[in-house]
Amino acid sequence: MTTTTRSTTYKATGTPRRLVHHNFFVGSISKTMDFYNQVLGIEETFRIANRGAGFLSNGNTHHDLGFVEVSEVTRHRGEEAHAKGIKEVPLDYGTKPGLNHFAYEMYNEAELVTAYDRISEFGVKPWLLEDRIVTRSVYFSDSEGNGIEYTVDMLSNWRDYRKPGASISQRDYVPGKETPSTASFVNLNPEIRRVESGALHAKKSAHCMLVARDFSKLRRFYIDVVGLRELYVSPGGEFSLLHGKDFPGYSMALVAQGSNRPAGVGQICFELASAEDFAGAEKRLAAKGVKLELRIEHPKKQVLRFRDPDGTQVQCYVEAPDFLDAVKTMDPALALQLV
Repeated sequence: MTTTTRSTTYKATGTPRRLVHHNFFVGSISKTMDFYNQVLGIEETFRIANRGAGFLSNGNTHHDLGFVEVSEVTRHRGEEAHAKGIKEVPLDYGTKPGLNHFAYEMYNEAELVTAYDRISEFGVKPWLLEDRIVTRSVYFSDSEGNGIEYTVDMLSNWRDYRKPGASISQRDYVPGKETPSTASFVNLNPEIRRVESGALHAKKSAHCMLVARDFSKLRRFYIDVVGLRELYVSPGGEFSLLHGKDFPGYSMALVAQGSNRPAGVGQICFELASAEDFAGAEKRLAAKGVKLELRIEHPKKQVLRFRDPDGTQVQCYVEAPDFLDAVKTMDPALALQLV
């Protein structure tokens, strides 16, 4: 992979490039890791035994998925955040399985620092700033308590550092203390690996769905504060599709709360490597102990939906190149089944 460096006239906007991984608190790290390895066909890259954490990747980056087992350590995270005056973090944060954070990839460190400056201007306080050699990260929460990470790769050879049995070196990170680098280590041609024993074969972590208690307020948060760009908002305000820059598709479907749609994480979504996975999918999933809850065969998008061991809804799909154009003419109820 070639590392590129922008010129000295490069002006960072602080816009995330894409959603790069999902990270959840889970009841059993071993059960969850096995599920995503054998059901979605995503390769395990490394675990941190003393922190009850595990990570999987299909090759796009060092992890498309991260998990932390609920423990006495995680159960104090909400209290620690409140002690720092960060009230956006729920007091029960980390006490049970559920979202830890959604991570958004930055093209380079200059973008990360600019994004950090922007959230600071909006009065948002990060609850963690870390330098892990491979990455530098800023963690904060949205206005409804959902965790967000800005992350940037600082090395190209992540497989040398993120491998089974690897230890994690970390230190505090002070954004802007040093002149931020404009070098980018984003791999534009990654090696996508395939777990042949998987029931399905995910190409990448594609996007997430968040259900908002206050749709208008949370929509403005993700546009103004997080820095995502809006591709489409439905005329009736049922949902918004948001994305980053220089990357196709959308990173988030933000949806208004409804009687059958409680606030919080609606689903996490994975693009499949091929439509061939749809043939016999229900039988293969059943063989892994997974019940298929929804299957949609639409001309513009094929969808499979089921739940992971902690009840998080998982969507796997393939879609036509013009799917987003088609969404704009769909009935919102149908669109919400597909996004």
